[in-house]
Amino acid sequence: GQRSLLRYLEQTALANPHAAFTYVRPHQPPLQFPRAVDVPPKEAIEIKPHPQGLELGALILMLAETKSRSLQDFFHDEFSRVSETIATDICKAAGLKDSLAPHRVDRAQAEKLHVAIAAQKLMAPPLNCLSPIGDELMRKGLINFLSVTETPLDEEGLEAAPPADPPKAEAAAVPAEKEEGVTAGEEKIKGKTFFVSTVTRPPKVYRGNPFQVEVGLAYGGDWPADKSVELYRFANRVPLLFQRGACGLTESIVRTDWRNYLLSHPKGALPVGPMVLLVHIASVWVPFTSESKEAVAHYPEILKEVQLAAQECGRRLAAHIRKRQHADYELKRRSIFEMYIEEVSQSLSKLTEKAEDPIRKSLLKLSATFTGADADADAALALVAAKTATSPKAKAKTKPAREDS
Repeated sequence: GQRSLLRYLEQTALANPHAAFTYVRPHQPPLQFPRAVDVPPKEAIEIKPHPQGLELGALILMLAETKSRSLQDFFHDEFSRVSETIATDICKAAGLKDSLAPHRVDRAQAEKLHVAIAAQKLMAPPLNCLSPIGDELMRKGLINFLSVTETPLDEEGLEAAPPADPPKAEAAAVPAEKEEGVTAGEEKIKGKTFFVSTVTRPPKVYRGNPFQVEVGLAYGGDWPADKSVELYRFANRVPLLFQRGACGLTESIVRTDWRNYLLSHPKGALPVGPMVLLVHIASVWVPFTSESKEAVAHYPEILKEVQLAAQECGRRLAAHIRKRQHADYELKRRSIFEMYIEEVSQSLSKLTEKAEDPIRKSLLKLSATFTGADADADAALALVAAKTATSPKAKAKTKPAREDS
């Protein structure tokens, strides 16, 4: 439907920050997704297949179609990481001569070769065939995504969108500058503070196929804190919108104990909190569960890598949340001091017969010292103080008490 199309474009723009998209909607102004960077992605280099990632049917087909005249030449010329010595060892393990013509190999002999390949120790395939998003581009993509689509839209909100001029690419693509109260890892977007973190794992191999996992998150803003996080799944930069529960990427996130990172996490479900989570797998052969290519299969190597990347992001998120909690605590302590400073300075002035203003300044200085204030803490406290001042409870406390008649 219309909502799925918009979601697909949003997530495609998120995973491809180098590209710009324009969605021409019927009876509505065009919706633009500007590019976040002008740098194209790294070009993937074509490689030969690795024998340990080959299925039996594909092996039989290659044996029938090859132009090699012997099994030794076949393995050496058609596959990567196979030398002539290793090719001879594979043939010996299968009980076949390395001079046998490939097109004369029957199914039973092909099965023996397939078993021998699996048992042979081979170098991992080259990794220059992968094209991951990268930490920096993934971060810019998340910032650009939040600048264009900050909160989830429903069908009614999509159709009721008022006509407006499409946003300029330059305005949305430029990251917001750091403002007061914004610490490392945070971004100020549309007046709201988000914590953004990305992790790109080193390339790994499963069944002879190289792959690389990336995870990114954005936390904060005014998203609801009592709802499950938004999980966006990608395979080779393509969004996976359906069959989320059957996907191995989802299972890895669910298996991660997010309670260790100060988030609520119901058993067997996604964590709860104001957060968007991005999971991307780049591979020469993504193991989908079906031909529809909507969910990634549950390979242990992939699940482990996704979990490790999620844990790294979680540790950074927990450090951010603890720092904010510490800022709240310091603010409460300082507010208690400052609540009585005026009255204490007046009393001390009367007792010591000294000016009230120097006493007040000294007490304020002591308040800042004993609440552990520093440059970063003051910035964080200023931000928390602003939020506290605008909260309904704070406004209610500042109202004058009504006099009883």
